[in-house]
Amino acid sequence: MARITYLAIAAILAMSAVIAQPTKSYAVEGIAVNDGVISVGNTVKIKLVAGDYPLTIPNQRWYKVYEPDGDRCVPNDALISFPYTITVGNSLTLTYPTHFELDTTYSNGGDLQCTTNVTGEYEVDVDARTTIGSVNYKVDFDVSFFVVPQSPIGAVAIVGSSIAALGAFMAFKRRN
Repeated sequence: MARITYLAIAAILAMSAVIAQPTKSYAVEGIAVNDGVISVGNTVKIKLVAGDYPLTIPNQRWYKVYEPDGDRCVPNDALISFPYTITVGNSLTLTYPTHFELDTTYSNGGDLQCTTNVTGEYEVDVDARTTIGSVNYKVDFDVSFFVVPQSPIGAVAIVGSSIAALGAFMAFKRRN
């Protein structure tokens, strides 16, 4: 009976460790995505923020998203006029893939579409100019078939199940 209890506790703790993995931060020096992991076919918002200096993006090829299948996508030039300047304290938010189009000057064997239909890591790479020089911002997001949304209820359930397992263990230990 004690061996079964130990196995049950080990299983609950192992399951808790898998479910409660910490998420990585996706904000990097002025650029961020609203969600680090999205489901296949969904969209993600990419926000570029100007800090102490205005940021100027000279042309659309300075703002790119590299897909795992090899495509390179750039902002739709009908949507944004380049050069584009983000003034101090303001931001530019684009939705991928809605506001993007295929960069036809770049070919690396992809499916020739700007989509999130391919699983894997997507890299956002933005080069900009400031009044003191050039800067480069990078951030990535993942596309996965299986995305479990995070909620406070899940964290409470994990902690509660761990406490319940510990209580059950202590109760069975006292009996024996």
